[in-house]
Amino acid sequence: MLKGDVIIPSPSWIGYFPQIKLLDKHFHTYHLKPESGYRIQPDDLDKLLSEIHREQHLLVLNNPHNPTGNVYTEGELKEIADVCRKHNTLVVADEIYALTTYDLSQFTSMGRIYPEGTFVTNGLSKDRSSGGYRLGTCILPDNCPKKLEEDFKKVAATVYTNVSTPTQFAAITAYEPNEEIEEYFKITREIHRITGRFMSDGFNKIDGIRAPSPNGGFYFFADFNRLGEDLKRNGVANSNQLAESLISHPHHIAVVTGDAVG
Repeated sequence: MLKGDVIIPSPSWIGYFPQIKLLDKHFHTYHLKPESGYRIQPDDLDKLLSEIHREQHLLVLNNPHNPTGNVYTEGELKEIADVCRKHNTLVVADEIYALTTYDLSQFTSMGRIYPEGTFVTNGLSKDRSSGGYRLGTCILPDNCPKKLEEDFKKVAATVYTNVSTPTQFAAITAYEPNEEIEEYFKITREIHRITGRFMSDGFNKIDGIRAPSPNGGFYFFADFNRLGEDLKRNGVANSNQLAESLISHPHHIAVVTGDAVG
């Protein structure tokens, strides 16, 4: 289905790297820089793809981004798409958090910018709070080769067989235009905005911690590196140890570690 290597930005959702390893695909880690706001930079991407020298590549693009809460602008996506066209790079646009964008007018789908080379994935899990139903969708690129469509069907038939009947009926209701669901989206987006911004603003008031303000999703990403020496003196040498110390604190604070997201 795919020739060439997979490009995975880091930090990213904890599932990308294990899945690529299970598929035994060769991959490259694109390290997102704090000074760039943990966003893909077209020049850096162009340099990386130029160094790989493959006939084809696949870029995983999560927008809104887990774990930083970043939302790419239309202009940024156009620049990334230009680089992808130049290097014959397909994009898996993981847009599972699209409808959790705090200001929905700020969200642009990569499928609209780069329709000939983008696989748009989504599902019920996040915006409709229906993770247990395990129903996802994938929109294939425009003019997708028939063989690729058939390959997708084969994967579907052998990996998960089909979606359960109750879930299919639930999905019909979930995806149909519905004022009640639209109102639910508005309320939950506002809840996520208030809590995400409140937490990131609070962390940014602590000397030595940087936490970019999120614009979508459920998460924000805090950088403790400038506190590294102080933490080491208190027996905390890495993000896993920091997580252990926070969960054992009297307030029992649960976090996902930096190590887990790459």
